[in-house]
Order: sequence, then C-alpha cells, then structure tokens
Amino acid sequence: MTPPPGLFIIGKLELIKSGRGFIFEDNKKISLGSGHFNGALHGDYVKVKIIYEFEDKINGEIVEILSRSNNLIQGNVKKLHNRYILEPSIKLCNRKFKIVEMQGKPLEDFCWVEAEIVDWVNPPSDIPVRITKIIGDSNNPLMDLKIITSKYGIARDFPQEVIDEVDKIDNNDIINQKNRIDLTHLRVITIDPESAKDHDDAISIKKTENGFEIGIHIADVAEIVKANTKLDAEAFKRGTSVYLIDQCIPMLPEKISNGICSLKENEKRLSLSLIVNLNKQYEVISHTIVESIIEVKQKYSYSDIVNIDKDDEYYTDIKQFEKITKFLRKKRIQSGSFDFNILEPEIEMGENDIPISIKPKKILKSHHLIEELMLLANKIIAKEYGAKFKGFQYRNHETPKRTDILELKQVLFRSNIPKDIKKKLLKSNINLKKMFNLIKGLKAERLLEHLALRAMPKANYSHKNAGHFGLGFKYYCHFTSPIRRYPDLIVHRFLKSMINNSTYLIENPKNISQESSRLEVNAMRAERDYVKRKQLRYLNNYIGNVFQGIISGANPKGFFVQINDILVDGFVSLKSMTDDYYLFNRSTLSFYGRRYKHEYHIGDIIEIKLLHVNIQNAFADFEIT
Repeated sequence: MTPPPGLFIIGKLELIKSGRGFIFEDNKKISLGSGHFNGALHGDYVKVKIIYEFEDKINGEIVEILSRSNNLIQGNVKKLHNRYILEPSIKLCNRKFKIVEMQGKPLEDFCWVEAEIVDWVNPPSDIPVRITKIIGDSNNPLMDLKIITSKYGIARDFPQEVIDEVDKIDNNDIINQKNRIDLTHLRVITIDPESAKDHDDAISIKKTENGFEIGIHIADVAEIVKANTKLDAEAFKRGTSVYLIDQCIPMLPEKISNGICSLKENEKRLSLSLIVNLNKQYEVISHTIVESIIEVKQKYSYSDIVNIDKDDEYYTDIKQFEKITKFLRKKRIQSGSFDFNILEPEIEMGENDIPISIKPKKILKSHHLIEELMLLANKIIAKEYGAKFKGFQYRNHETPKRTDILELKQVLFRSNIPKDIKKKLLKSNINLKKMFNLIKGLKAERLLEHLALRAMPKANYSHKNAGHFGLGFKYYCHFTSPIRRYPDLIVHRFLKSMINNSTYLIENPKNISQESSRLEVNAMRAERDYVKRKQLRYLNNYIGNVFQGIISGANPKGFFVQINDILVDGFVSLKSMTDDYYLFNRSTLSFYGRRYKHEYHIGDIIEIKLLHVNIQNAFADFEIT
C-alpha cells in the first residue's frame, strides 16, 4: 500500500521523453515533475516524499539518492559550439553531458559511444563524462545491431567460463537415461516459423475410446541447465532470448538452444510431456505430466500447415488439431479472453542491412493452432501445480485501473468513430471488453486496438498468483519456452522435483520475478527499437513519396500518423499545414481549420508525403498532400 502524503517510499526512477519521472511501487505509479529529481538520473534508486495523493494519482519529490544505477551511459556524440556533448540513448535527466576525455581520438557527430561519468556535479551544471568505448557511426546501417545491444546492455557473446561448462556436457549420456517414460512411438510434430532454429515445443495427438489424448512436449532444459551453475547464472542474467528481425541473441548458448535441447526432427530428445485427455466434446477430463524421451517425426512451418496436402502422413492429425483448437479458442474468447489482432511488420533485409520490403505479417490458422495448445498447457500447469511450490513463477496480468479505462474511453470518444458507438460509450457500466467489441470492424480498428492495449497494465512475473486479465484466466504461467525464458525454466525445475520426489527451493523468488519482468521489458524495447530503426532506414529511400496512414495521436504541435503496411509512426507538424489556420482542440485531440472548417481527428485515414527521416532520434516528418 502506498504511504499517505508526507511519508516516504523507495524505488527506481524512470524517465520518459517529456522529462517527467515515475516511481513504481506495488503496481502504483508515483509521478515526479522535472523539478523534483534533486540530481537523480534515470535508473537511480531514490527516496521519494509523497506530496499529493488522490485516487490513482500520486505525486512526489525525490529527497535522497540512495544508489546510482550505473556510471556507464551510451549515446551519440554531438558538437555544440566548440565542445562535444553526449546525447544519451534514453532520457536520463534534464541536464547536458559534456565530454571531457575522448580516448585521444577525434570524434564526429553521430558517433555512437559508451562513456562513464567523471563527477556527479550538482544541478544545473553539465555532467562531465569520459569516453570508454567507441561503437561506430550511427548513420551506418551495419552498426544498428551493435548500437541496439549497446543501448540496452544486451551481451551478444557468452563468457568463456560458461562455454567451458557447456563443452563438458555429453549429449549421449543425457539421451541414454533409463528413468524416463519412452514416448518415441508417438506421432510427434513441431510447427514453427520457417527460420526457427530452437524448437522448444512439440505436439502429438492420439484417438482414444473416450475422445483424444493430446501430448504437449516441452524441451527438458532443466535437465541440462542445473541450478547454481555458471550456465544458470548467465541464463538468469539474460532472462530471455532477444529476437532482432533476422537474428537471435539467445538466453542459452547455441550448443544447448539450437542443439542438445532443440526438439529436432528424427532425433531423440528429453522432454517434459503434459498428456491431456479430452472427451469427444473437447473438454479436459484428465492430465498428467512426465519426464519423457520423444522423437519428432515431422517438422512443419506455419505455412506448411496452411497448405498441407491430403496425402501428407499427418494430414488427419493436423485437421483434428484444427478442430480442437478452434473450439478452445472460441470458448476462451466467450469466457472473457481478448482477441487482439495487432499487426506486426514483416521485414525482408537486403544489402548493407537496409530493408528491401516491409509488409504486415500474416496471421495464419496454424498460429492459432499452436497458440491455443500452449495456452492450454500453461493454464493447466499454473492451476494444478502452482500452489504446490513456494516461489512458483506465475504470469500475471492485472485488471486495468479505472482511470486508465476512463482515459481510453475519452480517447475513443474524441476519435472519428460513428455517433451511435459514441452514445454506447457514454454508458456508465461499459468495461474494456465491451469497448473492444464496439470497435470491431471499424476502419480504425487496428489503431483503437493498440490504444486499448496501452490502457492495460503490462503482464509480469510474480511468485504470487493474480490471474491473467487479458486471457481471462484465474491461473496462468509460462511453461512452454524454457529455451528462451528463464521463468519457464524455474517452473520446469519445480515440476521435475515433484516427479522425482525431491526438493527444489528458491531463496528469493521475488527477485527472480522482478528481474525476469525487467529483462523481458528491456528485450521488448530493444526489439521494437531495432525494428523502428530498420523501418526508418527503409523510409529514407522514399523521401518525397506519398503514403497512406491513419492519425494515431495528436498534441498542440501536430499529429502522429501510422503508415499503412510499414506500420511506423510519422509526424505531421502544425507548421506544415499551410492550407488554413488550424486550431488545436485539447478536449477532442483534433485540429480544426478556421477558414475552410476542415477537421483532423484520431482515426482519420489520410495521405501524406515524406519530408525527412531522422534515424538517430527515431522520427520521420511528413506533410499532408
């Protein structure tokens, strides 16, 4: 519970581009104005005094810096008058960083560097820094990967001590274990993206007298990655694999992620197999989990499944899977699960790491097939086994706050949706699910879905169950991807201890939850940042071209437009709108032409011309055609 005004809390300072700061404490957000930082930087642990609280709005001021997060910062070099300054990659404070030591090398604008702080001078003085590492020219697309991994502190290489530990693992000794259930007779298949190298889940189906037996087989990573090893420590430090378009920075070394643990075709592999029995109405009647040995008989891509031929040996199995998962999906959505259809860009890279094609990624029926089976497994594991273990890692998604839902309601009301839908929004009992259903089928559905997602809190890991609002599940965890997510590995260890009548204890489960959640968000930001960087590099080849897009946001300086197909936001400045004198309406987040009465609202589809792209500051300028 957040302390009342006048008392203090301790937390980590997070800054946003506008210059405001926040402290998050027990799912509450304490807001800090730019004048209340007291010299603190983004990421510092601070003591905050609560100065105002009303409902969900809490304001505070920093009274003490308890510890600095890091002396190391990254960013672009910029020459300002006769000196060099460092523009940090993320908002750190409202002061400048002046470069006082340059490694004896001449620096140029847009050179990406890492630097350390020389002295914590008091505000408002500039903070002196010395260059410790020069990454390269941020204008060069070949440097994008290095820049993103530097910016988000993502290690591409594994320490030698971890590699040495992995090299001692003997795959033959592992596969020849005697105390496991042999399931190599099952018709096991994998369905993954075309480019997948790490296969951590496989499925099988068998008709029974009462219905069907479904096998959801997950790579038994916990048998390889033991607790209290250097390999385990490195996996915890990374938290998750990071996927940067056509490259993967794995949580585990490739010998494990793409080799020993990957469920490869025609090779025996260790698995934790969840066997689920369904009746003829596709309802779960029983389940069990076992340590097994499996052998994948056939590897499929998502597109293979969509285009499967009737002569395929596994055609009947796959069609039965489709019937079952269609039923599961329908039932899940009817029970309150959200059915978001957020489009993601599919990027084809060309020479010099510049995209040659960007288009919306297609959602195939085969995606739903795998998704529903993995959701089923995760729900069963969390519900049936989570409470048995102290420190079990749940995947929670809290209910949105009333203020966030009201804010979304206001944004929807300000958009260009039909008047009859706006009337329905005025109803006092309307909830997020009903709002979401109202926008289904509208031209601006994709944008409004994105806004609805932003109204929800982020999903997180916790050793205490709080349910999953977005899925409509009372219990949920992550169990199905231990190759690429650390909490899944923890869940596997608990399950294996139960199967083997042994004990697995975690000293600080809260720390695992919090760190796993933090690293997941960090990886997600890195992935989005990298994608946007490539989207802008693609756009940079089309200066002067006209694009169609949808207005996605507005402020007094102009409005944002999401470009169709490319799925990246650009900005139309009010200064560029010279066909009339436009006034900004704060209450409707719209622009109104005083002479010709033309209006621009969130959700409007318009044509715009590309004027300029700024890769370093991640924005593109457009004007209305």
